[in-house]
Amino acid sequence: MITRVGELADAPSFETEVAALRLAAQAAIPVPRLLGHDDGTAGDVPLVLTECLPGSSQIPLEPDPSRLRVLGAVAARLHAVPLEPSPELPVRDRPLGVVDFARMRRKQETTGLLTEGEALIRQTPPTGSLSVLAHGDLWQGNTLWNDGTVSGVVDWDCAGTGAPGMDLGSLRCDVALCYGNQAAAEVLRCQEGASIDPRLVAVAVALAQRLPGRQLLRAHPLAVIQLVHVAGKHRVPARA
Repeated sequence: MITRVGELADAPSFETEVAALRLAAQAAIPVPRLLGHDDGTAGDVPLVLTECLPGSSQIPLEPDPSRLRVLGAVAARLHAVPLEPSPELPVRDRPLGVVDFARMRRKQETTGLLTEGEALIRQTPPTGSLSVLAHGDLWQGNTLWNDGTVSGVVDWDCAGTGAPGMDLGSLRCDVALCYGNQAAAEVLRCQEGASIDPRLVAVAVALAQRLPGRQLLRAHPLAVIQLVHVAGKHRVPARA
């Protein structure tokens, strides 16, 4: 069993995770089984108790096309769940919606890398209105793998309702940073007709021309996270 305990101020994120786990399980998305939870009423602190799934979240050093297509299929299943906002699953217009990136940026100087990335993103205005279940922090490290299959999608405390382009964008950005643009394209093999936001990948690739993906992530981790935050606000219509 896995027990996650927080402070009373964290109670809303625990309620989000509980609601998201229940909804994802109903949609046959592989998630840990919810065994119990408390919003802080009974035990003075919020907690979530889930089963411990087999597998590892370690990201392979080399890209595996079949694995990347499976990630796309998992995202497709996730985004096939239409969802209206609720107090537990509110509107999310960007990945990691609970993180105050604006405050983080006020505390340090803006880098040229971040400014360049934001300029690339602003070239295309946001469009589209499809609203579905959104994980809110979908990347390879939030999936568990056992014997070549996804045993679970974890860390649902940023979940809510949003555009599919948000999760797909952050997932493809992560893959592009790790393996390059061609690998990111593999994620879409199971996403025909999905609403996507390719600009996160375009930004990652454009910037990676100056630094290899893993070196870029190590050298500018905050800038990369902020790029995902900004680009997650943009949506594009489904492909015809």
